[in-house]
Amino acid sequence: SSAMAVLYEGQIVDTVSTLPQSMDSIEAVTVSYFGVMVAMKDGSKTYWLQYDRKTAAFSNGHELSIQCQGDCTMYGICAHMNLLAKNSNLYFVTSNGLSLSQVTSQVDGTPLTANIKNVAIGPNNEWAILTTDNKIYYGYCSRSSAVNIGSGIVDTDQVMFDNVGDLYTVKNSNGQKHLYYVHLSVGYSISSEDCQIKNSVSTLSSYLVKIDNGEFSQYNTSVTSSNYHYPRITYQSYPSNFLTANVSSTVSASHHVRGDTTLTQTFNITGNDVKGLSVVSATPDSDNPSCPRAGNEITYVVLDCPKTRSIRIQDKPASCANLDNVNMTFVIPADYVNQDTERVVVYDMAEFGCPFVWKYGNVFVPDVWIYDGDEAIRPVEFDFVVRELNDRNDFNFTLTRELAGCQRDPQTWEEMGQGWSSEDYEKCFTPSSGGGALTNGDLQYEVLNRTSNGIRFAKHKGRYTFELTVIDPLASHCTLKTKFSVWIEEAPSLTDMGMITLIVSFFGNVMGVFSLYFQYKTSKKVQQMVDSLLKP
Repeated sequence: SSAMAVLYEGQIVDTVSTLPQSMDSIEAVTVSYFGVMVAMKDGSKTYWLQYDRKTAAFSNGHELSIQCQGDCTMYGICAHMNLLAKNSNLYFVTSNGLSLSQVTSQVDGTPLTANIKNVAIGPNNEWAILTTDNKIYYGYCSRSSAVNIGSGIVDTDQVMFDNVGDLYTVKNSNGQKHLYYVHLSVGYSISSEDCQIKNSVSTLSSYLVKIDNGEFSQYNTSVTSSNYHYPRITYQSYPSNFLTANVSSTVSASHHVRGDTTLTQTFNITGNDVKGLSVVSATPDSDNPSCPRAGNEITYVVLDCPKTRSIRIQDKPASCANLDNVNMTFVIPADYVNQDTERVVVYDMAEFGCPFVWKYGNVFVPDVWIYDGDEAIRPVEFDFVVRELNDRNDFNFTLTRELAGCQRDPQTWEEMGQGWSSEDYEKCFTPSSGGGALTNGDLQYEVLNRTSNGIRFAKHKGRYTFELTVIDPLASHCTLKTKFSVWIEEAPSLTDMGMITLIVSFFGNVMGVFSLYFQYKTSKKVQQMVDSLLKP
């Protein structure tokens, strides 16, 4: 063929313009993660074409100082480094193809020779090679040397890293895969005096930590390096979408004797709106693979509902000493519960606690907080709803659907029922996917939060019992509910209203009599004056 194209990342990429040689002379093409290696038929030239992931195009071919005739294999192991195997010789090739160096032993600097069976890439710029004779070599992308860390189990099929950088060997047996952990310190022959990382201390531990949605956990790791090397710490969490991380650092240097430098990093993780197990690790970064991996600490973080999690309403009265008959039976008139007869309610002190005593003219907004045991953690900044447990109808919400900003009809207690929760809550502030618009803007908006909407009670005494449920899924992984009561005391009762009406009516009648009498006396005096003027 007079032209060549490569299917790379799902795209056909033309390489004609990138090579100085005729396409007819190509012997072999090897594709790695970071580019393409092209060997000529006569074995005289080998080119490396780097793939630019941003532009989805290949760079012009760079000639490598090695000849390949179908006996070379390229492995993309790092963002800036490739591993080239030619027969049993191993080379590092920079991703732009401008530099090629032979892989050497970390122990004595001699070239490594190995027939590769499997290559594994770790999350912290480390790599491992399993050879056909069952040896395992380990190294970092930042160096052109590696160390033999021993042999795998007989007939090992592959080596692999987990998401925190621990190395394993895998063996297939009877249709099952068996995993064996590799202790990376085994087989190291270099003294720790030659290691950059001197020591490390981390608050990460193997214990399980459980955090809720939107909450954070903090960890500190300190690493001291010697020989004037600047230490580095790599923090990782997996899966990456479970946690949001923030890292801050401080450095202290003491240039005495060996020039020690200490790096301390604070690692804050915040739980996202997802449930499950996440792994957090802290790894001091040393470019010497012969050094023990100090401080590779791991913490397992469970994103779920903490066992002692609850909600409470702030400023709830702790004592009912100023109230009479708290454990009492009270009566709700039939008109206030939409039924033909009045409803008799027994107030349960153990369930509702002391009531809020409220004035009817003030808007009531529950100040809801999340608790762990008896410790207040944070206020609930998200949506919640209240349900009057005796079906009273003599209270209103301060916002209408239109004033709340709804663009479609919101959910209601009547629609959702008692099972209304964070599992099925949908906000009304975006248009419906089905095209439905807001149809009843003047109706009450039943969803509350700290900054908008509240409860306004009728202008009479009353006893109200509520159940409050947090329905916004961003608030917590827990089902958060609590019960409370509100007593409207500073308002006239029905009996009082009747008495007031009677008194007002009485005084009205009295004033009417006095008015008639005054009119009568006035008209009589006027008549006498007129009669006196008309006398002859």
